[in-house]
Amino acid sequence: MAKIGRPRLKFQIHKNPSGYREAVWWARGRRFRAKLHRYIMEKKLGRKLKPEEQIHHKDHKRANNKMKNLRVIMRAAHTALENTHRAGKGLYQGIVRQQKEAKGRPVLRKVSDARSS
Repeated sequence: MAKIGRPRLKFQIHKNPSGYREAVWWARGRRFRAKLHRYIMEKKLGRKLKPEEQIHHKDHKRANNKMKNLRVIMRAAHTALENTHRAGKGLYQGIVRQQKEAKGRPVLRKVSDARSS
């Protein structure tokens, strides 16, 4: 009896050098790759992502692909959001990280407190 339908693909999931989880598989003599966070969001939306759409990881952990951690965001807004996060703004706006002399662990203080001491 002949098999009906498409053959199941065997794939491997691994972290790429950028820290994102990817599925890798071979088909028709070629290697294919797909980032899992994009695949998961496309399945939820029921459509392909538009070129200007990107997926944002709310906790900034690239390997965390849970639906509650992902959201679709436009490219320009995503760039601005990531730049503010990298600059130390965003959630910690107005706060500076300093070393506590006694125990050597990081402490968060307001900018006004840091300047006065």
